[in-house]
Amino acid sequence: MEEEIRRIPRDTQVVIISSDGAGNNNVRRALAAGAPRFMKKPFDNSEVMEALEAARPRKPAFIPPNA
Repeated sequence: MEEEIRRIPRDTQVVIISSDGAGNNNVRRALAAGAPRFMKKPFDNSEVMEALEAARPRKPAFIPPNA
């Protein structure tokens, strides 16, 4: 799993969804490899929406020239 996550460009947000938490070992491995979120099944729609919102790219604040 770590190798696959590391091949994804760093600016890509990855949310891992799995039915196998394996005693939280998979969770720790995924987060250590750079995944910002690991969701275990079953989950509800609000959890998915929260994960998507957290992973959504943010535009940097506009700083006018000569400021």
